[in-house]
Amino acid sequence: MTKNLVQLQEEFGKSDAFGIASFSITPDYDTPQVLKEYAEKYGITDMDWHLMTGDKEKIFDLANSGFNIFAAEAPDVPGGFEHSGLFAW
Repeated sequence: MTKNLVQLQEEFGKSDAFGIASFSITPDYDTPQVLKEYAEKYGITDMDWHLMTGDKEKIFDLANSGFNIFAAEAPDVPGGFEHSGLFAW
């Protein structure tokens, strides 16, 4: 998903109407330093691309109820969660 968003960043990043909000659901791991390193690794350079994290349950609720995109904890899958892989516009 990140690679696809980087392509969008390259295509539309200079537009004033462009921005991305990416939500992590691992707040215990995804510190500001970890998110900064993630941005560097994947080439996230647009100042209007925000890497955010917070309370897992609130983020799952935002995904499922706010964006209508499936996201949930799933202990039996790698990473411990699954999501639809869709983007919200």
